[in-house]
Formats: sequence, C-alpha cells, structure tokens
Amino acid sequence: MLRIGASLWIRIDSLIDSLKRLFSLIIHITVPKKEVYLILPYLGAVTLDLKRKLHSTFAKSLPQCNIKIIFKSTNRLSSCFQFKDTIPRELRSHLVYKFSCGSCNATYYGKTERHLNVRAGEHIGLSALTGNRVACKPSAVSDHLLFHENKISDFNNFTILCSESNPFTLSIRESILIHRDAPILNKNIASIPLELFH
Repeated sequence: MLRIGASLWIRIDSLIDSLKRLFSLIIHITVPKKEVYLILPYLGAVTLDLKRKLHSTFAKSLPQCNIKIIFKSTNRLSSCFQFKDTIPRELRSHLVYKFSCGSCNATYYGKTERHLNVRAGEHIGLSALTGNRVACKPSAVSDHLLFHENKISDFNNFTILCSESNPFTLSIRESILIHRDAPILNKNIASIPLELFH
C-alpha cells in the first residue's frame, strides 16, 4: 500500500508540474504583452544607459509589459534650414490685395485667385509677362489711374493683405477687410454680405 501511495504521489506531483508548464505556455501564448511606448529626448551616451536601466526595471516590476523606448532629437535639420523656397510676391495667388495710389491717399481692396501680377497688370494696363502696355480691364483702379493721367503704373503699389486657399473664405476675408478699413476706391461694400441675421 505504501508503494502504491508513493507512486501515486509521484504521479500527482509530475502531473502538477506538467500542468504548471502547460498553463505557463498557454498564458504566454494567449496573452500578448502590452506594448508601452516611451518617448524621450536623445542626449547621447547618457540616454543609452537610461534605456538599459528602464528595460531592466520594467522587466522586473511589470513583466506583462513590453517597453519600447523611442528617442527623439530636439534639434532637427528643418530648424536650421528652410527646405521650401518662398514664393515670390508677384507669383502668389488666392489672396486679398491692397492698391495704394502713388499720387493721393486712395486705396482699393480686391481679391484674386490668380497670380498677383496678373491681376495687378489688368488694373494698371501692364502685361505681367512682358511689362509692355496692354488695354486695361475696366475697374475702380484703372478709372482712378485715368483720372490721375496714369502718373503711377507700377506693380509696387500692390501689397498682399492676406491669403486663403478656400475661395469662399477668401471672399469673407476680403469683405471683412473692406468693412473694417473702408477703402475709398471700393464701390462695393463687400464681396459677400456680412450679416448674421436677415
């Protein structure tokens, strides 16, 4: 009887060990470790030492987590250099512009979705490509220049007030600026009505 009991005890003991191994395999297979991301600034060799210490600390205290340490440099190449070329003023588009008369204080606000020089050329009668005289399109600016006998006809009398890629928002911005500053040459009060309620 003792022999049967001892062998039974050995079998139960080995069964328990087998079950422990099986359960540990099941737990490791079915429950993935949660990934924890930590972003730190890169400070040279000190950071690599810190990474090693953090990995060992997390492995001891939180074994169910897998820590991923990401180092980020605070100094980037883009902070030292400008990679995109700036667009020249005369080639900018989708903007609200201001015309200032060179012989009086008259101003005009307008908007264009084309290049500034193309629209300014239409006002003052100069080709944006060649700089030669062309026929003016009728506008408040061209009428004003005829009144002053074309004393000024320069692209430098046009300045950019703001730019906006959305045409509707561009119209709103033009209307707000016209309403705020009331330029003398603007016959229209606004591109679109600025009313909250009818």
